[in-house]
Amino acid sequence: MTLKDTIQDLFQKYSVALEVEDKPEETPAEMQMKKLENGTEVYTEEEFSEGASVFVMNEEGEKIPLPDGDYEMEDGGKIQVEDGKVKEISAEEEKEEEEVKEEEMSEETAPPFVTAKQVASMIQEAMGVVEQQLSAVVKEKEEELKTLKEELSATKKAAAEPVARAAKTQVVEQVDLSSLSVAQRINHIHGKFS
Repeated sequence: MTLKDTIQDLFQKYSVALEVEDKPEETPAEMQMKKLENGTEVYTEEEFSEGASVFVMNEEGEKIPLPDGDYEMEDGGKIQVEDGKVKEISAEEEKEEEEVKEEEMSEETAPPFVTAKQVASMIQEAMGVVEQQLSAVVKEKEEELKTLKEELSATKKAAAEPVARAAKTQVVEQVDLSSLSVAQRINHIHGKFS
């Protein structure tokens, strides 16, 4: 589990919703900017009118055409985009249904906001968990290494000891037992194994 996963798990555990503060960006004088209902800034190099090219800007300042679809503006109006151009603009409409929904939504259902201090505390807690896990893994690997060193040391000692030579065996001459009597056969076999 990576640090990022651990932090995300903590955020989910405590139902943390982070929001990025919008920083007002300077737009060149020839471009016009409007915000969508979700806070996304959309731009056009002319007036917001039907047929005008509409786009969003990425962090590098590149213009990306707004995908096709219907969008609600922050001021209540709507625009319909097709092929990166404004196809239709609707004037502000009453939002009675949305107002009713907002009134029904209580503070309990709203995502909680956390302070920077709380986020820092959560990150520190996650770091502590990761540190404990890492410490346990390091301890386990040290034990494995110690065991391997002991085994290797024992193997080296065994390899350093001289190998005992096998005792010379005496060559026993072959005797044809068929030419011997029963008593001689028994004596010969007895002498061979004693």
